[in-house]
Parts: sequence; structure tokens; C-alpha cells
Amino acid sequence: MTLAKEVEEFFNKTEQPEFAHYTYDEDIEYDKGHGRIETRHCKTITNLQWLIEPQSWDNLKSIAQVKATVIKNGIETRETRYYISSLSGNAKQMNRAIRKHWAIENSLHWVLDVTFNEDQCRVRTGNGAENLSIMRRVALNAIKNDKTAKASLKVRRKQAGWDDNYALIILAQIIVNK
Repeated sequence: MTLAKEVEEFFNKTEQPEFAHYTYDEDIEYDKGHGRIETRHCKTITNLQWLIEPQSWDNLKSIAQVKATVIKNGIETRETRYYISSLSGNAKQMNRAIRKHWAIENSLHWVLDVTFNEDQCRVRTGNGAENLSIMRRVALNAIKNDKTAKASLKVRRKQAGWDDNYALIILAQIIVNK
């Protein structure tokens, strides 16, 4: 059995009264914005002796389950996610850490899509998609660090493609800042 399946099954057991004592902490967060209402219910467990091989996971201190409910335009969607963590098991801290991680991830994806049209890339074979993704992130960081031009990231990217001198300025800054 995989760790993911083991964790999911154990959280399902904690719904039964005889296993309820395993739940260490719970937290519920509500968000309203962007035309939607979101509820995130986080449960944590720190008693991990029941895991088959807990020592296989360095610094494992807790596991978490987050049940997210989103209502947008009258349509409700539900999603349950599971996490392993080196955090203490404080559900409020875990709920915020998970939310912050996804906020960072989503904002980076948005910038990459707007600046580089990443979602339009159709490279799917071999390591091509991963290699291009790495190159886009390097280019994004280089363009962000350039303070010589006062324009949006998208405009600066295009300018670097059109103007070899500007592209050299950006590349030189990478070398100098190393």
C-alpha cells in the first residue's frame, strides 16, 4: 500500500467515533472574493505509529487532510487533499501554510502564462516540457532583475527578443549578480 492511500484510509477511519481520538487539531478557514466563497477544513494527526514505515520520511511530524468547498456562480465543488509535514500538527498553521504555498504557486503560473504564454506550449515528449519550464523561469528571473527598463515583464521579454543589445544587458546582469 502506498503512503498516500494509507493516509487517506486513516483519515476516513477518523470519521468513525472509535478513531476520533487520533485527530490532533482542526481548523476551518473561510474566504470570500473573486466571485466565490471557499471553505477549507483542515484536520491534523500527529500520532503516526500506525504508519507502516514512518521512519522512511525524514522529519515527519504530522499528516493533514484539507477538505475544500468552493461555491462559485451557485455551483459547489468539493476537493479533499492530503499532506505529510514536518510541522507540529497545529491545524491553523498547516491550513495557512498550504494556502500560502498555493498562492505562490498560482501567482508564478499566472505570470509565466501571461509573460510567456506557457499554457500554449505543446511540447509534451521527453524532457522538453520540463526543460522549457526551467528556461522560462530563468528568463523570468533575469527580466525581473533588470532595472534598466520601465515596462511590464511581457514588454521587456518582447524587447529582449527584438533588441540584441537589450538581451545582452539582461544576460550581463545574470553574470554580474552571480
